[in-house]
Amino acid sequence: MISAPLIAFGWLLIGLAQDKFMLFSGRFVVSAFALLWTSSVGAYISETVHPNLRGSLVVMSPTTLAFGYLMVWGLPCFLSWRIIALISIAPCLILTVAMVLLPETPYWLIEYNQFEKAKKSLRFFRGSHYDINPEFNEIHQRHLSKDKNQSCSWMLQRLFSKAFLKPFMCSGVIYMIFTVSGFDIIIIYMVTILEETGSSIDPNIGTMIVGFVRAFLSCLGPFVIKIVPPKYLFTISQSISASSMVVLGVFAYWNTYYTVEIEYAWIPLAAIVSTIATRAIGTLPVMHYLLTEAYPTEIRTQAISLTEAMFMASSTVNFQLFYPYMKNTLGFHGACCIYAILAFMCALWGAATIPDNRGKSLVKVEEFYENKTNKSNKMNI
Repeated sequence: MISAPLIAFGWLLIGLAQDKFMLFSGRFVVSAFALLWTSSVGAYISETVHPNLRGSLVVMSPTTLAFGYLMVWGLPCFLSWRIIALISIAPCLILTVAMVLLPETPYWLIEYNQFEKAKKSLRFFRGSHYDINPEFNEIHQRHLSKDKNQSCSWMLQRLFSKAFLKPFMCSGVIYMIFTVSGFDIIIIYMVTILEETGSSIDPNIGTMIVGFVRAFLSCLGPFVIKIVPPKYLFTISQSISASSMVVLGVFAYWNTYYTVEIEYAWIPLAAIVSTIATRAIGTLPVMHYLLTEAYPTEIRTQAISLTEAMFMASSTVNFQLFYPYMKNTLGFHGACCIYAILAFMCALWGAATIPDNRGKSLVKVEEFYENKTNKSNKMNI
């Protein structure tokens, strides 16, 4: 609620910018405050939605992200960037009003001993005819079993404990490997990539095609993740994406030394569409699903923030150092091969670490990781 109006102010600065200072200031405000609240979105959804629906609703974030990309790729064909910036104010204001009407999550309220408000929150999200007592008692009992000394030193100790490190070895590592496996490079440099791979499709039309495909398929993500186990969904999607990177590398190499024949010139766009599609329907939903529910309740928001900070840091390294260096030394085709190897590594890591927590309460998910830790300690003893 604090961040959204400030993001709207940043868009206003961009829309009314008269010089570079206003333009960059608006961009800085939008980026800073958007990143500030992103860690709370998944936590809020996971702590309010019923376990049977949590997996489907948590992955709505990639869906809305896909429609956001579609908007900024499609509207420039009809409107100026100033008008688009002003239009972007509307979602921020709608979000602010919506959050005013919603209560705080029952998990957060119980953590801070506001039990009556927690019951009201559960009734709000479950309905007046739903028996909230079993779920409330489960959360409450879990709360009573925890250390009540939640000082800064305790928080740091908790962040370096196995209760954090165990889920981080799954979710956090996947996020960082995923960042350096080429997906963001395709998104940012799509027009250039289509040109370098000899595509016969107008690059500007290609971005719109990709945007529509991503938006459409991302709508299927919440349904697919209910049917297909997350481990298999992630591994298959990431493997297809890695194979598509290999195809892009082959065509980039061929276009560098030869000429791509017209009957094959549609394949680079198809490879990009395949990469975007599999990640929209499989990879990104599973990543959001893991990120928002794996960490302990009392440090969930902090753990998500830390994971996303590492994600952003590795993304910056990829954009500013890794990709330029590889492209200059190995060419774009060489960079594609490296990204393909990393994407396959990400698929293998997911196959080895991703659990299936569908239908489990957050308390049960937390106990799952702590039980693994306890078993490991017993074996070491």
